[in-house]
Amino acid sequence: MLVKLLEEWGAPPPTRKAVDAQHYAEIVREVGKEAGVPVLDVWSAFMKKAGWKSGDALPIPGTLELGKSKELEELLYDGRFRDLSKTDTVWSAC
Repeated sequence: MLVKLLEEWGAPPPTRKAVDAQHYAEIVREVGKEAGVPVLDVWSAFMKKAGWKSGDALPIPGTLELGKSKELEELLYDGRFRDLSKTDTVWSAC
């Protein structure tokens, strides 16, 4: 719906991409390491559930090149926010 409204208003579509989330997760892990605090790496847990792991070649699940990921759709009810009924995947990252 948001994309449709943006089109109607003449605004460009959102530009956040799966690789942006990957880079953000990498930075968060590095900051946690430098600060000496634990980090709950939900991004990696979700990617593992989608069949991808760190070091695998690009593209990653959730990219336009690969199309929709059934596993990610189940975990992220709107493509961005976590489905609270899927907490087992989050707990497995602990």
